[in-house]
Amino acid sequence: MDEEEFLDLEGLGETFVDFDAVDKSIVLGRADFIRMAMPTEGGKVDLENFGGWLRIGLNGLYVNLDHEQVADLTPEEAASLCAHPSSDLEAPALKFPFTVGELERFLAFSSEEGRDVPLSGKVFEQVLTTKAQQKHAGNFENDQKTTSAQRSKHLTRLEQRLEPIRRWFEEQSDFSATNLRSSQSGKLGARDACWSWLEQQGLTEIGNLFYGRYQNKSNKTKKFEDAWSHFLKDTADRYPEKLGVPGY
Repeated sequence: MDEEEFLDLEGLGETFVDFDAVDKSIVLGRADFIRMAMPTEGGKVDLENFGGWLRIGLNGLYVNLDHEQVADLTPEEAASLCAHPSSDLEAPALKFPFTVGELERFLAFSSEEGRDVPLSGKVFEQVLTTKAQQKHAGNFENDQKTTSAQRSKHLTRLEQRLEPIRRWFEEQSDFSATNLRSSQSGKLGARDACWSWLEQQGLTEIGNLFYGRYQNKSNKTKKFEDAWSHFLKDTADRYPEKLGVPGY
């Protein structure tokens, strides 16, 4: 969305932002803030004088001091227009990106100083709903990766090597439990096909599961040959549905 794109005033809701039952750790950025910003009567967000006292910069909200150059103000008026949480007017009053908790504290400060930060409560809820869903999805994916990593950590090295071999077996369609040992004219045997697949996955490279000393009279490593032997022994038990399937 263009930062000054026309925004429809209808249905944006009250400027009251409700922080109850909200995840305060959710992170928002400049684009999110601009989406929540209430437009002027002309339908655009005033980036240079937002709320009558802020400038929406690239990395945060800054107190707009332009009034000091164009208007004669009393000390009280000047002081009220340069309210800042840290009193450092060269620093952002709210830095982008920011957490919902940081936004809540900034709005509380602004309210205490009698300064307006016109945000749409309705758009705030919409943005938070989307962000919460994204965060949940990201956490779920990370949990899945962690669980998988923890599971692999507790497997023996042999079981770790058997897993990709089994994955190859389940993905391919040339071999069944009954023809893993048989030769096919003009085609790679099952062991050669599996080794080729593992090479494509990078699992035979330095530091990976099947890298190491080569088996005597073989172009495959001893680690692979040992894992393949164990795979052949338990295939019939693990994949009974592949036994004797014509043309599989």
